[in-house]
Amino acid sequence: MSDIINTIKKVLNAIYKPEKQNLLFEEDFDNNGKPFKYSISLYSDNEIDYVLYRFEDNSTNSSLPILFPYFSDFGVLNKMCDYILFAVKKTQKKPQLYIFCIELKKSNASGANASANQQLEAGKVFVDYIIKSIRRLAKSGKDVSVCETDDIHIKTIHYTHSKLKNNTKMPKDLEFDANGHLDYNYKAIYLQNII
Repeated sequence: MSDIINTIKKVLNAIYKPEKQNLLFEEDFDNNGKPFKYSISLYSDNEIDYVLYRFEDNSTNSSLPILFPYFSDFGVLNKMCDYILFAVKKTQKKPQLYIFCIELKKSNASGANASANQQLEAGKVFVDYIIKSIRRLAKSGKDVSVCETDDIHIKTIHYTHSKLKNNTKMPKDLEFDANGHLDYNYKAIYLQNII
């Protein structure tokens, strides 16, 4: 396990780390009030260390604390993307930290799109706070590992179930746009294809 991934595990609360580290899922209700559930498999070769977190709030899981207790419901400041994945490719000489903020949605309706973008942006702000907090710990002499700013790559992935492609194999030529964003619609994510 890489030192950087171990540091992430040290500083983030384990209650947000799913037991199944190779599965992303979404459970919610559609526009007609019908419950739905779907999942996406996550695959990685042996060259990548990663850890996945699901920052649910207690509205979907009452055993969890309120995610952002200091915010009211005004302006959806208490919402964030569904998952944050931290990954390091072990074969790189200089460690590079890849961070993926991932939002899963059932449909691509305009309201869902706007909501997904807000939640992904909130995830990026939260990730920035995590990195700055780890740097603060390092400056105070704590035993933590952190990358240089240029070696941290924060990207966003928006998955829309209604646009799902039947093939499970993720193409190798997927590219993030200039803002580091990818609209993703395959049944599985292969980390080696997006790092």
